[in-house]
Amino acid sequence: MKKHLFPLAAALALVISLTCACAPASPPMPSVVSAPVTPESPEIGATPANNLTTYDPTIFNQPMEPAFQNENLMQKEFPLFDMSKVGTIVQTIDLGGVTQVMYHRPGNDQLYSYLEVGGKDYDLNLYPDSPYDAGPITETGIQEQYAVIYAYDIGLGADYFQRQYFYITNGIPYLVAQIDNASEADIDGDGSIETTSSHGLPMNTTLYLWDLAERMVSYADLNAALNSASVVFDDSNHVFIAAYYDTATTAPINISLKYSNGTLSVQK
Repeated sequence: MKKHLFPLAAALALVISLTCACAPASPPMPSVVSAPVTPESPEIGATPANNLTTYDPTIFNQPMEPAFQNENLMQKEFPLFDMSKVGTIVQTIDLGGVTQVMYHRPGNDQLYSYLEVGGKDYDLNLYPDSPYDAGPITETGIQEQYAVIYAYDIGLGADYFQRQYFYITNGIPYLVAQIDNASEADIDGDGSIETTSSHGLPMNTTLYLWDLAERMVSYADLNAALNSASVVFDDSNHVFIAAYYDTATTAPINISLKYSNGTLSVQK
């Protein structure tokens, strides 16, 4: 899936969101989706050995630097909402001047939502034909002095969601990124939030670095960086786990790597 991003205004209050499930095998771009995966997930260690890259310990002799590409943030205004679509209001979520309204359509128990901001209503259901519920808006922690980013997920499959990232400026919400199967964490412990997107089997993982001041996001394919067919992010330990085939033991082997200062190093 490709990403689509829009430029940010200088003084703005920002809101962002993302998702993934059965996403394509190619690495997603800043308009992507991603569901968190843990080391206990079947993707790790369960991938057939003949699908894995042969383990070569010499590639870890020095830190590995992922090749990042830059993408401008999108700035796509959300469409106005048609109130005639509302059958029953299920829940309202107040985010301090911004309100998300969850509702059912007449004769339909699926969960949809719209956004109330600046005295207007905006439709958050960007995929009207999706049979899956829309998720609640949350703060991502991605922010700068004039920007606050929020996100919500749209289900596009049984195990596939897309996270929608948006900000609000001058009372208008703008979509800035979409990421399949996305999750946020301060991966390198520097106080800034990064995003990961993982999908497929073997697992493909992309790392996203946000630069709101420059109105862009950078992304890197970690499978390519680590020469591994399967890479996942372990949210509990904030490390990436790359799977290889060990010819010495004729079995899969998992290597944990920490991202810090722009490089990946074996976790000691």
